[in-house]
Amino acid sequence: MSEPFLAPKGTRDEFFLKLDKRIKKPEYTIHFMVDREGRNAMFYNIKGGLEGFDEGDCILMKATVARHDVKNGKAQTYLNRCVFIKNYGSKGKKPTWQEQLVQEPPWA
Repeated sequence: MSEPFLAPKGTRDEFFLKLDKRIKKPEYTIHFMVDREGRNAMFYNIKGGLEGFDEGDCILMKATVARHDVKNGKAQTYLNRCVFIKNYGSKGKKPTWQEQLVQEPPWA
């Protein structure tokens, strides 16, 4: 079985995560994420693209592991200093032809 948390506390790294659920409050927004191994993470704020991704989208982000918690019997990594890098979309969402050109130009 793999480690239940994304990384050791204090680690600053890039993480590839899927937005499982977003809860918007008047003062803040909570993002619940999951990685490919099913490990859970959450954070409150992100720089550079808060509205740039939707539930179900997979994103690359840079963050620091602030702490580890266990909520309802599930391990959860709390992230802070989150910076949005890139949205890879979701499995069900096909890119438009314009997005495909930007991602993979035919001359590349």
